[in-house]
Amino acid sequence: MRTLEIDGDRVDLRMLVARDNEPIRMAAYMTICNHRATASPFREQLRTALAELFSSPSPLTMYFVFGEISYRDLDAADARAEAWLESEWRQYRAACLP
Repeated sequence: MRTLEIDGDRVDLRMLVARDNEPIRMAAYMTICNHRATASPFREQLRTALAELFSSPSPLTMYFVFGEISYRDLDAADARAEAWLESEWRQYRAACLP
């Protein structure tokens, strides 16, 4: 897990890399629950479960990127995935938060 500070918000990202052979498979994602980027959406959903019994459930949003890359491109792909997720968080905030 990786935590970024984006415009004053703490945003948790998950980065997964399978290096068993070439090409390397890499995935990166973030989940948003109750308008918060969270490492564990399940904990967040449990935290609000009682209140949601009497109201509508809040959406769970996931941004996910996956690719197959060569070992020499791993650092660049990691940086691109992180930059994309950071951009998506900013767009989500602009569209969904006051």
